[in-house]
Amino acid sequence: MQALGCILYLLCFKQHPFEDGAKLQIVNGKYSIPQNDAKYTVFHDLIRSMLKVNPDERLSITELVNQLQEIAAARNVNPKSPVTELLEQNGGFGNNGVQPPMQIQSVPNNAGVYDPDQAGSGFLDILRGGTERFLTNIKDTSSKVIQSVASYAKGDLDISYITSRIAVMSFPAEGVESAIKNNIEDVRLFLDSRHAGHYAVYNLSRRSYRPSRFHNRVSECNWQVRRAPNLRSLYSVCKNMHVWLKQDQRNICIVHCLDGRAASAVAVCSFLCFCRLFTTAEAAVYMFSMKRCPPGITPSHKRYIEYMCDMMAEEPIIPHSKPVVIHSIIM
Repeated sequence: MQALGCILYLLCFKQHPFEDGAKLQIVNGKYSIPQNDAKYTVFHDLIRSMLKVNPDERLSITELVNQLQEIAAARNVNPKSPVTELLEQNGGFGNNGVQPPMQIQSVPNNAGVYDPDQAGSGFLDILRGGTERFLTNIKDTSSKVIQSVASYAKGDLDISYITSRIAVMSFPAEGVESAIKNNIEDVRLFLDSRHAGHYAVYNLSRRSYRPSRFHNRVSECNWQVRRAPNLRSLYSVCKNMHVWLKQDQRNICIVHCLDGRAASAVAVCSFLCFCRLFTTAEAAVYMFSMKRCPPGITPSHKRYIEYMCDMMAEEPIIPHSKPVVIHSIIM
C-alpha cells in the first residue's frame, strides 16, 4: 500500500515523496505535500492514508479501490477509458468554492418553491459540513462505516451506504416475510447501534409499518410501484433530506422502497443532483450502481432525475405550479 501511495504521489507531483531514498525518512514517514498545490487536492487525504507509518492504519486495497471509484464517479470519469481521453475531458482535480454551512432549525412539511440559497450549498457542506476533506467528508466509504457494516453479527442485512450519510435498504419486513427480507427488528438494532438518535427513515413504498419502530422518524412518501414519482413529491423528499442532514453533522438518511432499487435510486440520485454533486442523471445512477447495484430504472425514472438536474443548474429551469388540463392530443 505504501508503494501505491508513492506512485500516486509521483503521478501528482512528478517526484518521489522520499526523493533521497533515506531510510529514516521512509521509516518515519517524513514527506510533504506541496502547500501551493490546488490541482490535486482531492488526492491529498488519499496519499496521507496510504503513506501512514503504521501499516495497520493504512487503507486496505478494497477501501482504496472504492475511494478511487467514488472520485471517478464524482468527476463523471470512466476509469476504463484511455488516459489521453481522461486528461482531455477532466483536466484539474481542484476542490474549491465550498460554501459555508447554513443553520436550519426545522423540517418543512411541503416542498414550496425553489430556494437557491438553501439548495445551493455544496454537497460537501451537506454530507459533513464542508471544508477541504473531500474523501473523508463525502466518501462515504470511510473505514469506520465499512468496519461497522462488516462487524454486524448476522451479516445478512440488505443495506448499502451510498455515502457515509445516505444509506439504502430493502423494505424492513415483519412476520414470516422477514425470513427472506430485512427483519425490521434487526434493522432497528443495527441503526440504533450505529446511528442512535441521528437517523431518519424515508419509506418510498405504499406499504407501511409502525413509525414507532424507528422512534417516529419515518417519512411516508407513498410512491407507486414501477412509476416515476410526482415532481413535487420528489422535490419535497430531497429538500426534507437536505434539511435533516444540515441540522446535525451526525444525522443520516435511510431510504428504502420495496427492494431498494428503482424508486430508491430515483430518490437518492435526485438528491445527489439536488446537492449539485452531479450535473447529469447518468453520473448519479453510475454512483448508485457502484455502491449498491444496478437499479433497473426506466426512462421515465431517469427523466425525473434529469428534471432535478435542470432545476439545480447554473441557469435553472423552474417548472410552474399551475394545473394543466390536456383537452386533446393530435397524432
